[in-house]
Order: sequence, then C-alpha cells, then structure tokens
Amino acid sequence: MIEYLLYAFLALILAFLLLVGAPFIVGRLLPGAGFAFMRRFGAFSERLFHFIKPDMDIKILVAASNCYYKKTYQRTPYSQRFVFLPFCLKPQNCPAPITAEEGLLCRGQCQGCKLGELRQEALALGYSRVYVVPSSRLVKGLNLPPSSQFIKAKIAQYQPRAALGVICAWHLRNRLLPSHKKVGRQGYVTQDKQKGAALFGVLLEGKNCAAAKVDWDRLRNAMHLHDA
Repeated sequence: MIEYLLYAFLALILAFLLLVGAPFIVGRLLPGAGFAFMRRFGAFSERLFHFIKPDMDIKILVAASNCYYKKTYQRTPYSQRFVFLPFCLKPQNCPAPITAEEGLLCRGQCQGCKLGELRQEALALGYSRVYVVPSSRLVKGLNLPPSSQFIKAKIAQYQPRAALGVICAWHLRNRLLPSHKKVGRQGYVTQDKQKGAALFGVLLEGKNCAAAKVDWDRLRNAMHLHDA
C-alpha cells in the first residue's frame, strides 16, 4: 500500500513539473506543435493551466508563436516590419491627438515618455510603420475602430512581412485571436491571400488598462532582433 502511495505521489510531482515546464517544453522545444495545439484547443488549455496560474495558456501560446516565427521575423528587414503598441501604455496626460486612421499621433517629443522613445527608436532602426493602436473601449466619441480591426486593416492595407505587437492576455484571447483566423506557416494571411506576416508578441504585465506595464527591455530586444 505504501509503495502504491509513493508511486502516486511521484506521478503527481511529475505531472506538476510537466505543467510548470509547459511554456518551455511546448513553446521552445516544440513550437510548431505547441502553437497549433494552443490555437485549436484554446478553451481546453485555458481550463487546464488556469489552476496553476491565470493566463498561463496565453503565455504558452505567445512563447510557441514567437519561437515558431522567430527565424522568419528576424530575417525580415526592419523596413518590411510593423510595430503595434497599445494605447494603454501612453501617459495619462498625453497631449497627442488620436485619429481612426493613424491611431495615437505620437511625435516622441514628450520628455520621459517611454512609449514615444520606443516609437522613435523603432523608426530610427528603419521600421516601416509604428502604430500606437487606438482603443474604442478607452476613448469614446471619436468613432474609433476596435483595436483588433485596426491591426487587421493595417496589415491588409500595407502587407508587411513581419509585425511586432504588444498586447494584454485578455485582449489577445477575447479580441485578436477570434478575429484573426488565417494564421499559418507564413504568419497572418490577409483575405486576398497575399504572403503572410510573421507575428512576434510581447505581453503586457497584469490587466490594469489604466496603468499598463510592459517589460521595456524585453520589448526592445524583440524589436532589435535581426540576422547578423
């Protein structure tokens, strides 16, 4: 009896270690299979990993996606890449205007604004376009499109070969993934079936839209990725 209990205990420990190590195992060692699984069985994976840590399934999905598309992403010249930054990273007293067509019109001239600094840094590297994506949820009365539609429209309009995006787990799960069904080996594919855009993502920390945070060093590292 004691021997069976010991085996059961060891099995539970092994199962726990496998689940805890899932972001590495699935996201890094088997990115293609992991990405396909998380895309197809999102609801199941959410329930499976939620008891360990909320949003772990999304973190695994982003890790798998980044590994899956990394080579294509870093081989793409900066001039053929986009950056999509979230509206919620702007300072609360930001004076920049907002339009439905271009999003937040950040000029990078506000002292101490990390969002503006990073946007200018991306443009200096040669990035084709850098958008601070508008939020119809946070800004009322300007007839802004939902952020998922904004991103989709810009990729379809300009057809970049790669895109770096910063997003929160909730928005990725509930808005962006449901509206971007055509994702395959070449990345996101537009409706006219042009060559896809390799997607690379950085998740926001937490869920507070009014005081969003991101790992700026991780974001910069992702932005600078390229083949030597």
